Amino acid sequence: MLEISESEFLCLRRVPACISLEQAAWQLGISTKSASHLVNLGLLQVLGHPATNAPKWLSSEYVMSLCRDQKWLAKAQDAVRKYNFQRNHK
Repeated sequence: MLEISESEFLCLRRVPACISLEQAAWQLGISTKSASHLVNLGLLQVLGHPATNAPKWLSSEYVMSLCRDQKWLAKAQDAVRKYNFQRNHK
């Protein structure tokens, strides 16, 4: 896969059909760790059935639909906030 920076990715006119978890996190405005946590919670669906340590890929259309879903965004932000709180208070 071609390496691309966050700013270059977010300025693309046409996004590839499959994007990495990192690129999905950029689209959603969250960290890659937070996106990984959302996958573990089942709030973010990856393509196929990758192994635990394998790279995760998502449909760009799916991620863009989540960006437009205010209820999902609120649920995801609550989950990320709770995750960060628990991680910082161990």
